[in-house]
Amino acid sequence: MASFCTLAEAAVGQDKWDGEKDYSAEVVRRLVQRGLELRPDRDGESFWDDFIRLFGENREAAAELFGVRAEAVSRAVQRARQLKDEVSEENNQEGNKKKKYLHTGVGF
Repeated sequence: MASFCTLAEAAVGQDKWDGEKDYSAEVVRRLVQRGLELRPDRDGESFWDDFIRLFGENREAAAELFGVRAEAVSRAVQRARQLKDEVSEENNQEGNKKKKYLHTGVGF
């Protein structure tokens, strides 16, 4: 069975896990973006909304599952919520920038 770390590595394209907290902000943002792309606009909620709800409401069980303290699960849920909101806002801003151009269909 794959470990949580292995799944995270696969999601961001990393090929090894050294147990250190040296993932760059860009790598973490890529992971969050991939989570947002898993099922965009399916029901108005993203993978991260489900993740936050599942682990936020079941932090003791999640702590047991991953072999960490419940406080670590709480911090992970808070961080996931914060990053989801930040990356979603960045995506919206990029989408708004693209909408400012008027495509006339006229080519020269």
